[in-house]
Amino acid sequence: MPRTHREVSEQLDSFARFSNDQFLDTVSLLAALSTKLKAADGSYAKADQAAEAALKSVLVSGRYVPSEDR
Repeated sequence: MPRTHREVSEQLDSFARFSNDQFLDTVSLLAALSTKLKAADGSYAKADQAAEAALKSVLVSGRYVPSEDR
């Protein structure tokens, strides 16, 4: 005898199938990106250093303004 209503069980099954599809899509995407990064080699490191420099400049020269003062 089921412990939940049939509608609840059907919705849960539907959600589980959707979540599994999303997981498989994410794994496929990450595998594709990993392949692309291996092919890009040094240019990725250059882009990463540029992003690091931009973030560092924001942190060093930025100024916090509380939301009520904006």
